[in-house]
Amino acid sequence: MEIQEIVKLIKLKKRHGIIKRVSEETGVSMPTVKKYIEGNVISDKALLVLKAALEDIENEEVQQ
Repeated sequence: MEIQEIVKLIKLKKRHGIIKRVSEETGVSMPTVKKYIEGNVISDKALLVLKAALEDIENEEVQQ
């Protein structure tokens, strides 16, 4: 899956607190995670953070 596709999925399903949770999980600062989720940065590190965010969203959906 490409970065832009992941960004679209996250934007569609974004939940309150996702930036903080992903920041804590990945060790990436909250402002950087926000930039990645907004699609402003495209890199290998961004892809890892975005995948973690998408996984967090999917896990939250399963729990509901």
